[in-house]
Amino acid sequence: MGRRGVALVISGFLLLQVAWMITIPPFRGIDEIDHAYRAAAVAHGDWVAGEWAPDGRGWLVEVPASLVAAAEPQCRELKYYGPDNCEAVATSADGDVLIASSAAGYHPAFYWVIGTAARPFDGTAALYAMRIAAALMCLLFLGLAVWATGRLSTRWPTAALLLAASPVLVYSTTVAAPNGLEMSAGLSLWCSLLAFAQAPDRADRVAEDQAAERRLLGVAIASAVVLGTLRLLGPLFIVLIVASVAALQWRPFWAAIRQTLGLFCVGAALVGASVAAFAWWTFGPYVLDTSEAGREGPDTFDLGNLALWPLQSIAAFPYRDQMGSLIVYPVVGALVIALVIVALRAGTRHEGLVLLASLLTALAVPVVLSLLTLKSTGVIWQGRYGLPYAVGFVLLGGVIMGRRPSRATLPWSLTVPALLAYAVAIVACLLKVLDAEMRDNAASAADPVWQEPGAVLLSALVALAVACFAAALSGQARDRADGPAETATHPHLRNV
Repeated sequence: MGRRGVALVISGFLLLQVAWMITIPPFRGIDEIDHAYRAAAVAHGDWVAGEWAPDGRGWLVEVPASLVAAAEPQCRELKYYGPDNCEAVATSADGDVLIASSAAGYHPAFYWVIGTAARPFDGTAALYAMRIAAALMCLLFLGLAVWATGRLSTRWPTAALLLAASPVLVYSTTVAAPNGLEMSAGLSLWCSLLAFAQAPDRADRVAEDQAAERRLLGVAIASAVVLGTLRLLGPLFIVLIVASVAALQWRPFWAAIRQTLGLFCVGAALVGASVAAFAWWTFGPYVLDTSEAGREGPDTFDLGNLALWPLQSIAAFPYRDQMGSLIVYPVVGALVIALVIVALRAGTRHEGLVLLASLLTALAVPVVLSLLTLKSTGVIWQGRYGLPYAVGFVLLGGVIMGRRPSRATLPWSLTVPALLAYAVAIVACLLKVLDAEMRDNAASAADPVWQEPGAVLLSALVALAVACFAAALSGQARDRADGPAETATHPHLRNV
């Protein structure tokens, strides 16, 4: 895919981000109040939280009073918050206030970035500045993922990427919280490694091929550094992603590493250092006392979660217990199942086993982790938590299809209906969220800052986004048809 195709896909993601950002009222993103408080506190120098809130959820942090005042109406609508989360516990001499945040102990790097972007603003404007900063960081890694898949010579991996970026993933990239960046970095790590491992094991590789491998490895390193410093599961996801890619393409993967051994060693050191720094912060001198935190989830594991978690990984917004439009689940689910089935039929036995192993691992991780933490926290898993790894089996399906010469062409008779169904499902989700906010949430309906976007505007944004995706896929097909000389020297990678 050329630069134009990459720009089109990035533009499509940006349009979807705008649609979600104007649909979700201020402070209504999932746990957004906690994360906004943490970001504001870190940006103002309060990196280490204070004592446990006596009558609230989390630890006390010092933030601007205007942010607390702006968040208070939405905070009072949420039943799991206490008084110390919604109103100031104390006021300092400079006018800042102490407030409770359950995100107070998280690694400060992400929060410093979005909090610093919000420093020139007050109240709701500060929250939107945090959202925009978080969305742009996510868009950067989504763009890197698109660039990486675009280097492969068929449309299948790019189409799989668009399918892997589920509605809840795109929504998460527009909230002032680290989950969206974690998902985007995971997606970028998957795509860059899969493209990196497509490099041929040949002695006569041209310099451009070697430069392409170094760039792909550089993207993988950057993605892994970010993924490993956001949440506790990051290092686990890095190991699982690398293992899955290596299992699919063991020989070319290690051949590519041998060709870029110096950069690989530097990258491994950087990733290791970032994970070590994250562990030092999380378990070291700044670890918070959670003895008063209590259990957050149900006491028993319900087998119904095995069905609920996959549905949540497709659509659940603004909160995990608020499902999307009913149409989105059969649309996305059917497309994913169809891709997996055709990839299993088209691929070799080895490819099929790796694909199934990745799918089963994505299903097993939440079960295993929930059982391990059941006594201490209860069942607190959400479907979106596993997406940094779970997107991989969809991407693997796309790569497997792209490697079959007889099936390398993605039929437009299937692509166009799939894109139209996807567009309808996204619009239905946006309108469902909008209707619920106006019907059930008094704070959203009465918010003087947030203006309800109309159905026409949201439909137009989604239609333009899907048109960008369609144009990019069409352009990639033309690139492949018009560039036999280039692909002859490097059948899997293309130069941008």
